[in-house]
Amino acid sequence: LETIENETEFSFFYNSKLVNTNRRISVRVKNKHVYDVLDQLFSGQNVIYKVMDKDIILTTTQRGPEGVNQNRIAVSGTVIFATGEPIAGANVVEKGTVNGTITDMDGQFAFNVSPGAMLEVSFIGCIKKEVPIGSNTRFSITLEEDQKTLEEVVVVGYGTQKKVNLTGSVEAVKGDDLVKRPVVSTTQALQGLASGVTVTAKSGQPGSEGESVRVRGIGTLNNNDPLVLIDGVASSINAVNAYDIESISILKDAASASIYGSRAANGVILITTKRAKDEKFAINFNGNLGMQQPIDLPKFLGAIDYLELYDLAASNDTRNMETGTPGGVIYGSEYIENYKKNIVSDPYHYPNTDWQKVTYKTPSYQQQYNLSMSGGTDKLKVFASLNMQDQTGLVADTYLKRYSLRVNSDYKFTEQFSAGVDILGRYSVISQPAGNGHDNVSFILGEVRRTAPIYPWITPAGNPAWPQLGT
Repeated sequence: LETIENETEFSFFYNSKLVNTNRRISVRVKNKHVYDVLDQLFSGQNVIYKVMDKDIILTTTQRGPEGVNQNRIAVSGTVIFATGEPIAGANVVEKGTVNGTITDMDGQFAFNVSPGAMLEVSFIGCIKKEVPIGSNTRFSITLEEDQKTLEEVVVVGYGTQKKVNLTGSVEAVKGDDLVKRPVVSTTQALQGLASGVTVTAKSGQPGSEGESVRVRGIGTLNNNDPLVLIDGVASSINAVNAYDIESISILKDAASASIYGSRAANGVILITTKRAKDEKFAINFNGNLGMQQPIDLPKFLGAIDYLELYDLAASNDTRNMETGTPGGVIYGSEYIENYKKNIVSDPYHYPNTDWQKVTYKTPSYQQQYNLSMSGGTDKLKVFASLNMQDQTGLVADTYLKRYSLRVNSDYKFTEQFSAGVDILGRYSVISQPAGNGHDNVSFILGEVRRTAPIYPWITPAGNPAWPQLGT
């Protein structure tokens, strides 16, 4: 082991009580990888190794506390393209587990697996490959290019192109990937599905999320919104229901978006909606139901603690609030004692209000249903979709109700001439608390944390106690 450390960049780490390093062994190798040398050194021994960057960790096989065989096998190898070029960053995983590693710059990998395991090797743009371990510990794995991915058609400015022929930077997202997200907003469904595209939301208020999309960051001090085209018509992402989307192409660089001129300075998002593909009649129904609730709310003091600590803070002040002289209290011990006696029997005059419990209506629910039909004849094809969205907020009386209808029709007059008519209708109802020029929900959330528990929220008659105790 000392010889290997002197001749290479590797270092060994082990427990001398478990690994016998006094054993003498003779190994004759030339131009061999260090993994091959280790395989020979520990052949027939109960020593296994794991390579982490330039560190080699030695351990021994052992049985678990319940007698289950915990022996692991050290495997290593190389992942290459069909051309023989090594693949850096390929994923090598023991199938069915989270145990795995990635290849280094030379395409090399090494880790420990269970006996009889199956290796699952994958890399972007290549076909996933499964390799049985068997009795082997050293592998050379070749990955083939995924021609299906390269043949995929992508919508660009002038029409469509195959991915393999693209020279610009274009990201493609399938509509099926969008509807896997249990969200109401189409913009939020796009989050995390395209590299270089950032989706943020200022609020969680239904219908007023204040979302923004940035393609490759911020490029100007002015408007940074990308140009959004739905079937060639300028619009917004949320103007289309996610269930109606066939695909989204995001043109990220100047070469891809140049056809659209200066409006495409921040990128272009091309949305293609679904259309009837053949004469067969098909009907689909999708729905999802979910609920939301706060995951972390601060715990506030009750009314008695508030009164006592408020007096303590006032007595530690350098001046009295009324006279300007040092010291003094606001409520006093007599008032606080009387408050304690009546807090249960007279909650209107001696309230102990939990403003979070009063304000937040949890859990809140959201539901979405979509019914679509498609079919036609050899001349006329029609796709129709009806969608309903219903989302309630955590604050009372905040909700979104939205109904949308889409009809995409295509008629083929001759083999060379065809036309289409698309109809879209949407009706939305957004409810939020009224206010005096404030961002109402944000203002309410702030007041919930600032309002003391000594004010009532409801009168004995069941009406809102506004603005506070009064008479």
